Amino acid sequence: MEVALLVPGSSSPSRSPRVGKGLFTCRALPGEARTPGAALRSFAALGTAWASAWARRRSKAVIRFVEHPDQVAFCPPSAYAPEAEDLDYWPYPEHGVLGTVHTSSILASSMLPCWCFDKAHGNTKEATSGGCISLLSKLEYDFNYEAWDMDGYLELLKEASLCGDWQHAASLLEEMRSHGLVPDVSSYALVLRACRRGVAGSKASEVLEEMWKKELLPTCQCYADAIAACHQEGREDLVEYLRSELRALGPAPEVQRFQLVPKIGWGKELALMGCGAHNSIAWDGKGALPFPSNASCWLVPSQDEAAVAIAENAAALRERGWKLLTCDPKIVDVLRNKGKLRTLAASLGLLSLLPQHFDFFSDATYPCILKPAIGTFGKNTYIVESKEQAMRLAPDGLDETWILQELITGELEYSTTLLVLDGKILDWAGMKYQYSMEAYVWPHVRLVDQELCSVPAEHRQLMEKFLVGFSGICNFNFKLREDGTMCIFEVNPRVGGDLAFDLPKPRARSLLEKMDAMAS
Repeated sequence: MEVALLVPGSSSPSRSPRVGKGLFTCRALPGEARTPGAALRSFAALGTAWASAWARRRSKAVIRFVEHPDQVAFCPPSAYAPEAEDLDYWPYPEHGVLGTVHTSSILASSMLPCWCFDKAHGNTKEATSGGCISLLSKLEYDFNYEAWDMDGYLELLKEASLCGDWQHAASLLEEMRSHGLVPDVSSYALVLRACRRGVAGSKASEVLEEMWKKELLPTCQCYADAIAACHQEGREDLVEYLRSELRALGPAPEVQRFQLVPKIGWGKELALMGCGAHNSIAWDGKGALPFPSNASCWLVPSQDEAAVAIAENAAALRERGWKLLTCDPKIVDVLRNKGKLRTLAASLGLLSLLPQHFDFFSDATYPCILKPAIGTFGKNTYIVESKEQAMRLAPDGLDETWILQELITGELEYSTTLLVLDGKILDWAGMKYQYSMEAYVWPHVRLVDQELCSVPAEHRQLMEKFLVGFSGICNFNFKLREDGTMCIFEVNPRVGGDLAFDLPKPRARSLLEKMDAMAS
């Protein structure tokens, strides 16, 4: 007696078994009576077969009855013969593996009749392989991610890439996600190979961009396939664009020389610097300390919390093999906290370089700025028009959490990145931004223009006064008052978005290379 569990999925060999129809078949061996009683005895064996199949990794499913029976979508090929007696599965047509269970060796001939019991109609029918009938009732299987694993999908993607079926290859990525699998670089590489053979350059460009958004680093071969697809499709504009990106990545983009933490979606912009800068570790200063991928990698903060944590754990991080440029954590904390920065400015006699500060709602000159004492990227920063509005936003008052300060108007804003060692500025790079309004809170404003700008010596001298004892990369954001003097909004003891996104890539790369050369 043989009992087989079939999970047909789709009769098309180009589809993987997403949600398929279940079927049990019971075949009578030669000489065995083909009677309803024999069929019912088969059902007893069926329970044992199902229990065994349930435990198998490739046939995990949730079974449930549905109202109407259905015809068989797939039966094993008649000429199929296992290579070994213990081979306990039937292959999905031309690829893949489906869950099946055998109580004896599989019959080489599929022309033997079988008894099937149709539960929905309460009768027993005889059928051959030319017209198998559903057993019990139509069964529907909801596959979890283990029912069709990464290896199985890679096989399907390889098949699609060989025949240039880029539409199916792209759909498989979505199908993988629906099963709880996360496509990796090799998965996307096969899709790009399918785009190349299928002459789908526009799609290949989209797939590359999707890889960056998913924080995956495309290989040089990925770019080569995408460029070839674009060339064959006649998209020379995309060809030139992708070639420029490939050149910018440098000869070994996978080598990690600078790791910016935590991971905040800067991967592509950093990679295009061409110096091995990455943003792929999620460590934000909490939890276990990370390890470097090699012995010559710098750990650089991309957020204030990470800057403090690196300074606090400098000895342990260096023991793990990281290269660091940091200092006393108290200095880092003062710079990142706008309230403490004001105290520092007062001790240095530099309060005039900061916006006017208001200790009470009633003392403020409205409109003014209400912002957190510790914050980044303009989060929870408001232009408040009245005392009542300010009190609604900060109901607990202006304690150490909130800062109420003068609103500095003007459509021009400046950002300066500094490389500092023991309070001395080693390198600097300035950006000038023009926005669409005089009064705004970034990023809730339209950028009109931006350009690289010089950093006057007098500005660098004033900035250096705030940086006594500091080592690392930091960023000053400021505007110029009507008389030309600086008005500093904040000092960030970390890499800013200006270096990652806005500075010309060669200029940003030179700053990191200088840190590697002068502070090693």
